Amino acid sequence: MSDWRDPPNRLRYLILAGVLLRLVLIVIRFDEFSDDRDAYLGIANNLLQGVGFCTPGTDQPTAFRPPLYPLLVAALTGVFGTPGIAILHLVAGGVTIGVTVKLGERLGLKRGALIAGLLVAIDPILLRYTTLPMTEVVFTALSTTMLWLWSRADQRPSWNGYLLTGFAFGITALCRPSLLPMLPVLWLLYLLNDLREMNRLGRAIKSTLCVVLVGTAAMITMLPWGVRNLQVFGHFKLTTTHGGYTLLLGNNPVFYDAVVRQRIGTTWGDYDNDDSRSQSNWIKKLNSQLDEQGLTSEFERDRAQYNRAIRNIQTEPLMFLRASLLREIRFWSPVPIGPQTRLMNPVIYWGTAFFYFAVYLFAFAGIIFVLRPPANRRKKWLPALAMVITFATVHSVYWSNARMRAPLIPVLAILAASNYGRKS
Repeated sequence: MSDWRDPPNRLRYLILAGVLLRLVLIVIRFDEFSDDRDAYLGIANNLLQGVGFCTPGTDQPTAFRPPLYPLLVAALTGVFGTPGIAILHLVAGGVTIGVTVKLGERLGLKRGALIAGLLVAIDPILLRYTTLPMTEVVFTALSTTMLWLWSRADQRPSWNGYLLTGFAFGITALCRPSLLPMLPVLWLLYLLNDLREMNRLGRAIKSTLCVVLVGTAAMITMLPWGVRNLQVFGHFKLTTTHGGYTLLLGNNPVFYDAVVRQRIGTTWGDYDNDDSRSQSNWIKKLNSQLDEQGLTSEFERDRAQYNRAIRNIQTEPLMFLRASLLREIRFWSPVPIGPQTRLMNPVIYWGTAFFYFAVYLFAFAGIIFVLRPPANRRKKWLPALAMVITFATVHSVYWSNARMRAPLIPVLAILAASNYGRKS
């Protein structure tokens, strides 16, 4: 019992319990590691075979997916086989739990930091995606680590601290580029906070320099990916060719008619493949139309899909607003939406609903607290709040569902736990 009273030991036990829980799920659902929903395994397999970062089943270079996750999968499966993915996700899960606690302590939580770690350890979304070869759990570990580094750099300002934060930011963006808008969002939050205080101009300049330094280090970190795309495709691109598709996916007349105009809870998954409004038929028709236009390269097709999505938004602005509201509902939904909910155990379904309703309620109370003066307390929370704003905004425009909020779970857990054991 004396060991349990020691805070470092409590953290170790919590991480161990979280990892063991994930290990049990991995043993039960190990076959899901072969479910290549986002083509990361196919790209990783091409890398292992020496084909390169190419579309699965071909030797055609691709930039459709960000590079970090398939590179990690290729490295680990090359040594351990499929269990390498399990190892990667177990490590990511343990890191997320531990760093959440450390970030909570940085932000002023006492015992509440361990509560935040516990919420992350049992979070349904992070547990569910532990057994799928997708970016959720790795990206969450990276983004939480980046926030911890940024918090440390803000509290102990140094060039090295911000450079390290920028490196972590760039690595994280190579796992999922939707993080990138966080930089201007955070800069704006810093300015709004600093300009309310004494010595306003000096504080604002210092905050601006910090964001610029982090952004510069991040861009340098991502530079090799951009150079690779320039050499292979003739286009310098630090992100992916996936953006046009994900924007068009949620902003097109078929989606509006099949989902947005229907009752809440309707998804494309409710339609059979032989239905003209099904997602699979829409994708087939889209690809056929792009082929007919002679668009062969990923960059041409990405640009064409962006242009189509923007035209759809301009043509039906009210439907875009309705679709954006629907995307926010999906993003924050406390329970899964779609046909799979019919197969869920009622205990799991309602348990998940209760869990997220409670987290949201206490997180909202936490936000009210951290936004109150003094400004120095408020400022140290701004990177975490900027990430929440960024992802909620991005996924109100691009495709959205509940798994997209996975990287926000540690922040929400810390906000919820901030109601307990606060430091002044």
